[in-house]
Amino acid sequence: MERFGMVLCMLGLVLGCTADGKGRDAVSMRDGRAKGFSRMSMLVPFLQKTRSKACDDLKSLVEHFKEQLLEEHLNDINGIPYLIDAKSDFIVHELADYGMVPKNTKSHDVYIALGHDRGIMNALKSILSEFNWKVWANGGDRDARIVSLLLFNLEQVVYYTNSLCNSLSDEKLNEIRTSGAATIENITQITYYLFAFMQARDELIEDLKKVISGAALVRGNRLKMESELKKIVNDGKVKEKIVGMYSLLRDIDNLVNLITKIAS
Repeated sequence: MERFGMVLCMLGLVLGCTADGKGRDAVSMRDGRAKGFSRMSMLVPFLQKTRSKACDDLKSLVEHFKEQLLEEHLNDINGIPYLIDAKSDFIVHELADYGMVPKNTKSHDVYIALGHDRGIMNALKSILSEFNWKVWANGGDRDARIVSLLLFNLEQVVYYTNSLCNSLSDEKLNEIRTSGAATIENITQITYYLFAFMQARDELIEDLKKVISGAALVRGNRLKMESELKKIVNDGKVKEKIVGMYSLLRDIDNLVNLITKIAS
């Protein structure tokens, strides 16, 4: 913020160099503008350096986030507990077709969304066992819909995270750095949105764990269990946070596209 304040102060000095020239003639005004442009040219290296610093800050945060994700992945050396893969006998094949990602990554995505917590994964399995999976049985369609929406929303945590990493790839960061449309303000705004996305992701994972844990505790009471799951499946507070993650991703995408389409 001090750096931005210095920029604004120096710009004010430059732009204010003709502020008292109301009574001057046209020649004096032209001379004032010439001096102003001359001083502005002296600011260019400083402004470029400041923009470069904003790019460096963004890149550092992106790298930190990707390192965090990699560390989470490396902690899964003991394997991913199967939950919804097509090859798993635990779930019907119809349900394995839901969502946006390949079947063989679905268990991993849910596992990540639940904070790589095997205890919570087991709690989720106990919840799923309470539902009727066979679509031809009484209530099967309704149960399959509830479970599909539950797993789909869990999957969004990873889907949005992967989309964000693609939006802020090394190639995109280089385009941002070299784009004439990149300003200190919009680069800093991307950094702010990214930080907010990281916080939202961490908070959402904790909320998802609490809901699944709570639903598992009351799974003997179908109405209470469904009431807990509605926080994820329907428009509950947790679902609102999932939508909030998407909104931050969209804001980042819009800014990146705005900057890079001019660079391309």
